[in-house]
Amino acid sequence: MSNPFDHEPPQSSAGGRSGPWDHLAQQPRPVSPLAPHKMTFKGAPITAFLIIAMSAVELASIFSPTLRQELLLSFAITVGEMQAFMTGALPLDQSYRFVTYGALHGQFPGFGQFPVHLLFNMAALAVLGPPVERAFGPIRYLLFFVIATIGGAVGHWGWDAAAAAIDGKSLSIWSQVTLVGASGAIFGVLAGDVYARARAIPHAHPMFHGHLPSPLSYVVRTSIMIVLLNAAISLLAPGISGAAHIGGYLFGLLLAPALMPPLRRAQPH
Repeated sequence: MSNPFDHEPPQSSAGGRSGPWDHLAQQPRPVSPLAPHKMTFKGAPITAFLIIAMSAVELASIFSPTLRQELLLSFAITVGEMQAFMTGALPLDQSYRFVTYGALHGQFPGFGQFPVHLLFNMAALAVLGPPVERAFGPIRYLLFFVIATIGGAVGHWGWDAAAAAIDGKSLSIWSQVTLVGASGAIFGVLAGDVYARARAIPHAHPMFHGHLPSPLSYVVRTSIMIVLLNAAISLLAPGISGAAHIGGYLFGLLLAPALMPPLRRAQPH
């Protein structure tokens, strides 16, 4: 299993000839655990599959509004339906909706059929997904992604329930708005990335010592920023469920230490 943080390839000497310093040039240049990732799908088949599958579903929906409606009715979920499931009014065999809603995407006002929602999510998944998948391994990553999707639904439901309780009602005015989109799962993947980076900090090259935060400090500061940002989104842009982002992120942060295999340190050559 490869480390989730890629190194730059070794450089060869000029003209392809061997030289006395080649053994130095071929050593990987130290990379900070907090450096941006290089986007590559090598070793990330699940991420590639998810992007292709969700894009295909959205493309089919664009060309068939009837299909879109059928998919929303069959696979998306509302807070009202979540509440019904919690109370037993919605049959257990409908629980798959807590996952399948993430495969569908909505349309932003003013953009018509243009898949802005899908493009934002798939771009984020293309950057974050591969290194996290390599850290987990494909099977664990898929399980992690599914549970983070459920976390997004639970976060959305919890925020709505809290808002309704503040107003003295059983459900808020948004309770029948359909929840769609993979962003809850993607924020879970972001949590996996935060955890992977944090656990790599103690193993960073000595040149970075004194320039990196402690692992706990990095996780806490990053998480507070993400939660506050998405809480603001939920308050200021009700059409975007920042609460689903928070739910997916928190589920991911709690799950990552349990599912991510131990970090393997590079062996000396």
